Amino acid sequence: SVDRQLRACLDAYSRRGLLDVQPCTVLASLIDRVHYHGQIIAINDCPYRLMYTAKYVFSQDLDEFVVPTTALNWTTMLEQIHQSKPDLNAESIASYSFRNRFFMLAAPNYEYDREDADGDFVKEYRFRTLLKTSAESRLYPWSERAKVMARPERILMWHVHSIQDSSLVR
Repeated sequence: SVDRQLRACLDAYSRRGLLDVQPCTVLASLIDRVHYHGQIIAINDCPYRLMYTAKYVFSQDLDEFVVPTTALNWTTMLEQIHQSKPDLNAESIASYSFRNRFFMLAAPNYEYDREDADGDFVKEYRFRTLLKTSAESRLYPWSERAKVMARPERILMWHVHSIQDSSLVR
């Protein structure tokens, strides 16, 4: 379930054809047995729905973003990764794991880095995350809190921040 504001946002993207909202209901009698409100169930539903339709699937949280730093977009980022490792067969890769670094938006580090915190974009969309451009110094290893992009047909089980080796289709 989501609150009214988030539902309105999701519905707006859905009307524009940018998002497909799928209901995910867990029986009340099972809710105590299901890890973290059914998050892993929901995460795994997406790649199975998109198998053989999408080349890559990204598990994207509302508060965690993969932002290419040396490329214009994700496609160009993958091309750069593949060019940097010419011996690597890109078609044989099942998943990519992206390391995490926090950009704190909560107290006590609630200062924005950009001057236009009251700009039209922020007022209209309430999208504060682009105003915080300074990261914490800690860069997590790929095995902790990573974000994952994967080929749906090459994975069996997607976990929140990883795809375990035992879940890769060889």
